[in-house]
Amino acid sequence: MAYTRFLPPAGWLPPNAARPNALRLAIHQAHLRDPLQKLLCQEPTAGEEPELFQYLSSFILPPTFLGRDQCAFNWQFTLSSSDCARFPRTHPNAIGQRATRVLAEGCRTYRLRCIKVSPSAKTVEQEAWSTADAVWPSVIYIFVNNSELYVRRKVHNGKDLPLDITDYLCEGTNNISMHFIRSMVETKDLVYALGVEVMDVSGFTQVKELARTVSASETRDRIQKRLNSSAADDELSIVNDDLTINLVDPFMARIFNIPARGGSCIHEECFDLETFLKTRASKSGKGPMKDNWKCPICAEDARPQRLIIDGFLVEVRAELERTNQLEDAQTILIKANGSWELKSGKDAHDKEGENERISGSSLKRKRSGQGSGFSPAPQRPKTEGPAETSLCRNSRLSEVIELD
Repeated sequence: MAYTRFLPPAGWLPPNAARPNALRLAIHQAHLRDPLQKLLCQEPTAGEEPELFQYLSSFILPPTFLGRDQCAFNWQFTLSSSDCARFPRTHPNAIGQRATRVLAEGCRTYRLRCIKVSPSAKTVEQEAWSTADAVWPSVIYIFVNNSELYVRRKVHNGKDLPLDITDYLCEGTNNISMHFIRSMVETKDLVYALGVEVMDVSGFTQVKELARTVSASETRDRIQKRLNSSAADDELSIVNDDLTINLVDPFMARIFNIPARGGSCIHEECFDLETFLKTRASKSGKGPMKDNWKCPICAEDARPQRLIIDGFLVEVRAELERTNQLEDAQTILIKANGSWELKSGKDAHDKEGENERISGSSLKRKRSGQGSGFSPAPQRPKTEGPAETSLCRNSRLSEVIELD
């Protein structure tokens, strides 16, 4: 007679599925589910469901390295009465049912999150932290004000999830303790950083107003530096006379209305501000609040307070609208002096390929010298085209390639 084990054998590890079914694999963690979200807007629009936006605004406990040897950690921070007044209201439901959390504009939640960092990293910049995935250590025990909390992991949910601790905080001094049982890897090459994030909840008008405007002259200066870029320690300097910028928004497949990009983005292309924000809106229901604030072009930090509106491309769009060229506009060609012209489809495609090869070489040299400890966003492989060059045998001299 064949027998089926009721419990797995000792040492058994569950397989990592590409898309795990939490309803089947995490049924034992049903009590850890997010509460039902009920969103309230101060200025509701008739006939439309309320929408709110959640984003990382600051830290109540800044990112702290967990090191390689220490296994017990304790942190304290203080919350004022005004901080506690911004907590969302949580209402318990019947036994076995999820609680309901009421969120409104101005609410603030707190969550514990842990990420993986390079062993050589000295600091964790907020921009790098905000785009890094949550990764929990293999075995941890977390207590918030003497209440033990449990994390949800990738094997059950597709990815490690941040731990919301808002309902366990109080006015005055708050205590967080964590005990860490390290695996062999976690004592050598695997280093973590942990922090308590302050997540603000705002309406559409509020998050839109957080974006700052960069003047047209500032963008022109940036483009001129890019077209004439050369580093003192580079053996190869590339000089180009013009730059192609794609005007098509990645969401609307047409030219943007309000050109925006992240403050950390190194590309000149922009997406439409309002469309981008609306794709990050959260609604009432069973799902958690959205917090994916990454640039749709390069995946860098694009939280509302990090967004910039490009004044130069605002002027470009206004001119195209004035000359009735807005409908078919896709790319423009910018000269080193700041002047620009609209390009046809074929010309723009050829020129854009040339610019990608140039920017790819510069980007590779630039990022190879960075020491932030984080891996940069993956880039498409660039292929240098053949060119007539005059090679200099003296390695101390820079070589200049003129591209027609």
